[in-house]
Amino acid sequence: MQKVGPEHKQRNVPVWAVIGPCSFGPPCLSVRESNRPAAPGGGAINVSATGVPLPGVSSGGWPGTPPFGSSRSLRRSIETLYLQTSSSDAENTRTKLNTHTKTGNLAVLLVLIASPIALFASSNTDRKIEDAAKASYNYRNVLENHVNAQASDGVVTLTGTVADRDLKALAEDTVSNLPGVTRVDNQITMDPALAEHSDAWIAIKLRAQLLVRCIVSAADTTIRVKDGVVTLTGTAYNLTQKKLTGEYAQEIDWVKSVKNDIVVNAAPAPAETMGEENDDASISSQVKYLLLTHRAMSALKTRVTTIDGCIVITGEAANDAEKSLAGKLAGSIRGVMAVTNNMTVKM
Repeated sequence: MQKVGPEHKQRNVPVWAVIGPCSFGPPCLSVRESNRPAAPGGGAINVSATGVPLPGVSSGGWPGTPPFGSSRSLRRSIETLYLQTSSSDAENTRTKLNTHTKTGNLAVLLVLIASPIALFASSNTDRKIEDAAKASYNYRNVLENHVNAQASDGVVTLTGTVADRDLKALAEDTVSNLPGVTRVDNQITMDPALAEHSDAWIAIKLRAQLLVRCIVSAADTTIRVKDGVVTLTGTAYNLTQKKLTGEYAQEIDWVKSVKNDIVVNAAPAPAETMGEENDDASISSQVKYLLLTHRAMSALKTRVTTIDGCIVITGEAANDAEKSLAGKLAGSIRGVMAVTNNMTVKM
């Protein structure tokens, strides 16, 4: 019986499962078995399950993993070897071969079971992300469905056109707050026809403010801007609503003055409809939006979390007044139930 030295002992090599075309039609799962023991000098030789070189098999380097069906060739080689060795050695060879075959079958079964489940779970999560983004208050109302979100394995790609970089950031923050999102690829472009700080730009900024703030109404307010001067017309349900609309207009950067011609209507204010209700992902991004665009706020590094309309703000403020204003702005968001301001003051 031929003996093999320690340097020719077989290494255990896993069974490979490969997706490939089948002769009978669609792609299917095939099994490739590879036994690659190291040979002296860094080469490789083909050996049986017992470590004995297989008769009729080249001892040169491996050109590649043998395809499905090599198990039969391996079995025939071992049968030949069986005639040249003792019955006990051959039986041991058969046992090991069957063990490898069973292990390979188990590996294939696990791949077949796990792969569809993993793919289905990932696809299902992506669809939920896309649906949540599309249904969010920000995407429906503030962005007016001008932004599209497509998810793949938790990575969301945003496309579309918005008025300015602040709304682009709002779109990204909104989807970043959704469960299952791992990263956002923001490919949104800004409208080249809309010049920054122009009258049209000011009008769009004010409209966004009225959409995210409570009490006021963008639908009942008409905004006109001429040379930085804002004129407000329309109706309000009470004096407070009229006053707040004017104040929010004054907060917009590059506004020179505000003429508030809104008429107070004595009719009671209607309750918010389902389409007007805000959501947690939108609220968190709206707080950051207000902090970013308010003329009295400096560049802040803040973290905002919202659960059932309750906001928690963390980060650093330049002074006590800025911290207080951040809490006030957060409390003015539509649908906010409570604000916890945990910001620290920069020393």
